[in-house]
Amino acid sequence: MHRKETGQRSAERDERLHSFFENSFDAMLLISPDGAVYSANSEACRTFGMTEQEIRSSGWETLVDKAAPRLQEALSERSGSEIFRGELTLRRKDGVEFPAELSMAIFTDHHGSERASLIIRDISEQKRLEEERLRLKLRLQEMHRLESLSILAGGVAHDFNNVLQPIVGYAQLARMKVEPGSLLAGDLIKIEHAAEQAAQLAYRMLAYSGKWKFQFETVSLSPLIKNIGPLLAAIVAAPVELRCILAPDLPPIEADPGQLSHAVKALVTNSMEGIGDSSGTISIRTGALTIDRSCLDATAMGEGLPTGEYVVLEVADTGCGMTPEIAARVFDPFFSTKFTGRGLSLAAVQGIVRGHNGAIRVESRPGEGTTFRLLFPCMHRV
Repeated sequence: MHRKETGQRSAERDERLHSFFENSFDAMLLISPDGAVYSANSEACRTFGMTEQEIRSSGWETLVDKAAPRLQEALSERSGSEIFRGELTLRRKDGVEFPAELSMAIFTDHHGSERASLIIRDISEQKRLEEERLRLKLRLQEMHRLESLSILAGGVAHDFNNVLQPIVGYAQLARMKVEPGSLLAGDLIKIEHAAEQAAQLAYRMLAYSGKWKFQFETVSLSPLIKNIGPLLAAIVAAPVELRCILAPDLPPIEADPGQLSHAVKALVTNSMEGIGDSSGTISIRTGALTIDRSCLDATAMGEGLPTGEYVVLEVADTGCGMTPEIAARVFDPFFSTKFTGRGLSLAAVQGIVRGHNGAIRVESRPGEGTTFRLLFPCMHRV
C-alpha cells in the first residue's frame, strides 16, 4: 500500500513538473551530461522557430552558439546547482539573432540520472523598450538644452541690439559734423562698419532663438537657389568646385526667401572651411521625398513633425568630416573647431529651419566629408 501511494505521488509530481515545463513562459531545454537535448518545451520551439525534433537534432551547442564552451565547461565541472547565469546573443533557425537571458542548473531526476536544465528568456522587447526610453530621455535632455540656449541667445541679442542702436546713431551724427574724407570721418565709418558686423551677430542669435520675425511667402526652392548662385560662387574659391543639382517643379513651401538664402550661404561657407586649402567639391541638391517616422526621428528637431512629403535641400562637401562627438555639437552657439569666437552661423541655420517647422540631418565621418540635409514641409498644391 505504501509503495502504491509513493508511486502515485511520484506520478503526480511528474505530471506537475511536465505541466510547468510545457506551459512555462520561458524556453526550457533538458540536456544530459554529454550535451544531448532530450526535451524542449513549446516556448523553446517558438523562440528558436524549430520543432522539438529539430532542436534535438541541432544540439544545444548550436542553439547557444558562442556560450557553448563556457556552458560545456560548467556542465563538466558540475560544481553547484546554479552553474551559469548571463545575458547572451542567440540565433533562431532563420539566422536572426536575439538577446536572451540564459541560466543553467544541474539536477538529478527521480530515476537518479543527472540532468541539466537550460532556461532561456527572449528579452528582445525589453531591450527595445530600454533603448526607446533612453532615446526619449536623450531627446528630452536635448530639448531642454536647446530651449535654455534659445532663451539665453534671444535675451542677449535683444540687449545687444539696444546697445548697438545708439552707437550707430551717434556715429552717424558725428560723421555729419566732420569734414568728409578726414581721418576722423574714416574712423567713424570704421565704427559704423564694426557696429553693422555686431548687428549681424545679434541677428544670428535671434535667428537661432527662433525670435526673428520671418516674412513668409510661397517659395519654390530650386529657383531660389539658382537666383543666389552668383553669391554662392563668390564664396567658393578654386580649387573647390561648386555643383548645383536642382530638381524642377518641386512642391512649393512656405518660407522666408531671405532667411533661406542666408542658411544656404552659411552651409556653403561651412563646407569651404571644412575643405580648407585642399581641392574638393561642394554639392547643392534639391528634391522632394516622402518622409516616414523613423527618418524624422533620426533628424534634429524632427520629433513631433508630421510624416509626409517634404522638400529637401542638401549641401554636401568632400572636406575633412567630423567625429560623432563634434557632429552632435555642431549647432551649438559659438561652438567651433575652426576659429576662436566663430560658430554662430550653423546655430543660425538651425534657428531658421526651426522657424520654418523643418528638420535637419547631419551625416559626417572623419575624412569622408559632411552632408547637411534640410527638410521643409510642402504646401498643398492647388
